[in-house]
Amino acid sequence: MIKKIVLFLIRRKLGVKKFQRFRFSNQKKKDAYFFTNDKLMKEVYPTFRRVPSKVGLNYLLSKGCKCDKDNVWIF
Repeated sequence: MIKKIVLFLIRRKLGVKKFQRFRFSNQKKKDAYFFTNDKLMKEVYPTFRRVPSKVGLNYLLSKGCKCDKDNVWIF
C-alpha cells in the first residue's frame, strides 16, 4: 500500500499518468520509461523489451529530475 502511495506521489511530481511513456530530460539513450501499478519500467528502444528500471529513488525525488513527455518515440 505504501509503495503505491509513493509511486503516485512521484508520478504527480513528474506530471505523468500510469502507462504514459516519458524520457528524462538529461537522458542520452532513446529508452522510454513508464509507471505500472507497482513499479517503474523501462522500454529498451531497438528491441522494445520491457525491463524493470534501476532509477534510484534519490534521483526521482531530486530537483534535477525532469521528464520529457513529448519527445518519446512512437512505434
